[in-house]
Amino acid sequence: MYRRCPCSKRALLSILLLEFLVPALGFAAECSFPEDLHVIKSDSIHKRFFIEAKEDQVASAKQMASYLQRLDLAIERCEYKWNKEWSASFFSDPRLAGYKTESVLSQAVQSGEWGKAYIGEYDRETEILIILPLDAAEQRTRRISMAIAEVPDLPDDSKDVNNIAQVLRDKGDLNSALRYAQRALKADEKFYGAEHPDVANDANLVGTILQAMGDLDHALAYTRRAFEIEKKAYGPDHPNVGRDASNISSILLDKRDLDGALSFAQQALKIQQKAFGLNDCTVAIDANNIGTILRAKGALDGALSFAEWALKIDEKVYGADHPNVGRDANNIAVVLKDKGDLDGALSYAQRALSIQEKAYGSDHPTVAIDSNNIATILQEKGDLEGALSYAQRALRLNEKIHGPDHPSVAIDTNNIALILRDKGDLESALVYAERALKIQEKLFGPEAASVATDLGNIGVILMDAGDFDAALTHIQQALQIHEKVYGPQHPSVARDAGNIAQILRSKGDLDGAASYAQRALKILSDRYGPDNPTTKRAADNLRQIDEAQRDKGANPN
Repeated sequence: MYRRCPCSKRALLSILLLEFLVPALGFAAECSFPEDLHVIKSDSIHKRFFIEAKEDQVASAKQMASYLQRLDLAIERCEYKWNKEWSASFFSDPRLAGYKTESVLSQAVQSGEWGKAYIGEYDRETEILIILPLDAAEQRTRRISMAIAEVPDLPDDSKDVNNIAQVLRDKGDLNSALRYAQRALKADEKFYGAEHPDVANDANLVGTILQAMGDLDHALAYTRRAFEIEKKAYGPDHPNVGRDASNISSILLDKRDLDGALSFAQQALKIQQKAFGLNDCTVAIDANNIGTILRAKGALDGALSFAEWALKIDEKVYGADHPNVGRDANNIAVVLKDKGDLDGALSYAQRALSIQEKAYGSDHPTVAIDSNNIATILQEKGDLEGALSYAQRALRLNEKIHGPDHPSVAIDTNNIALILRDKGDLESALVYAERALKIQEKLFGPEAASVATDLGNIGVILMDAGDFDAALTHIQQALQIHEKVYGPQHPSVARDAGNIAQILRSKGDLDGAASYAQRALKILSDRYGPDNPTTKRAADNLRQIDEAQRDKGANPN
């Protein structure tokens, strides 16, 4: 899923920079905030914002919860490198917003005007809101520990609720995000009717959250609804319709409906090219999406062509060191890895990591993603120590950023488990794989697709350890979940069937192994064709089982 890239030449024309520069204190307007946030200026040295507010607004937990959630979202979108360490000071008079040590405010400080205008503070890291003036000690004591990040009864302003849902989604709290997004949708349906563009926006958000939760059928229904609403409201060639088509493509890709995904992605690309021209960042996004789908179809030359096109556009639009260029370099790395060009893949992946570290610093989620990608390439190259080092770095970053129970942490622990498996440290591999499973079950419940993936990984580790019965139990559970979530013809079902075939072969049940191997091969042949690398591996697996059956027939004892 993606949002319209904000930094094309057209978008830059509409950005109005705030100009409250006080070089001695390091004030800097690094972003254009929405007017209703009333951000007066910011101190980049001390990571503080100065904001105009009313006393009754600051005193209301409900209003401040809504306001601060929107401010937090705006700060994230502006890509401040402050993590969650910023603070804010609230003033009733914008002319007096600032430190009392500033020379321009000295007279107001001496007269007492500054103190009267200074009405509150908020610290993002501790989530504590302090109500001033300080001479009202009773009031300050009562309110000093007011944490406002999670206030359940927010006002029914659908845009605020929608923004909160986006923040919660990005934090990985998908259940809460879904609750807020559905609340925004319900409010807008009631106020505007069922076919308003704001309803489409809410439906799209619900779709992104459900997609992240693995509920792909419902995600697709919500996203298709948004697509139809906006096509009716704006016409078939509007950029919003292109965005919706891209979102549908993303869900169909997750469902492994590759032909459907490609059709919608091509539709999105056509719309955005018509709207913005050949060299726009949105066109680069759609080119990348098509490259991803072609890679999944096994059309690696086509995938590489689209990924390189995206890189060329973004380098032209942004320059060589922009995060979007890093993303494109990573996509090229993944395709080159699949083509077997591991040295080329490593070069692009390292370039991507260097760009993202330069753009965001060393403690950013994108750095964790890039570190993981390098780990997988090094794992393919057989450099397991190097792979483990990068994978562990990704885990440390995501634990620091998201906490111990985030989907990214589960992915990292799984990656480490597979590297440890390759190193032959099956006991440690099992510990990491079981941790990943526990996280996914806690976040998504026992029947999510991600849970099935973790069960399958545990099964493979147990198979390597020679515990075939336990391995079979885990992978059969994975197969049941994948069949329920995706249907019987999904590639994940084929992978589980192939793994069960290997276990049954190891247990000596060659007829059962052949049955599962045949099922895996048929699914993959129907989906990808006979020349896809995954299909070829499944065919080789079946061939080995058939040879074992013939050997057993020739030598029954």
